Amino acid sequence: MTAYEELAGLTADEHCVDDPGYEACSECGSPTTGDLCRRCGLLAAIGLI
Repeated sequence: MTAYEELAGLTADEHCVDDPGYEACSECGSPTTGDLCRRCGLLAAIGLI
């Protein structure tokens, strides 16, 4: 999970979060194209959130 968080931070810095294709994750607020970011989607799938 730590590697994902590092990569997610790097990609968020590279991509414009003002892009209309991005929204905020409903759990953590990270930029995502859906309701949940991949990290929170994984945590939800395994029942941690």
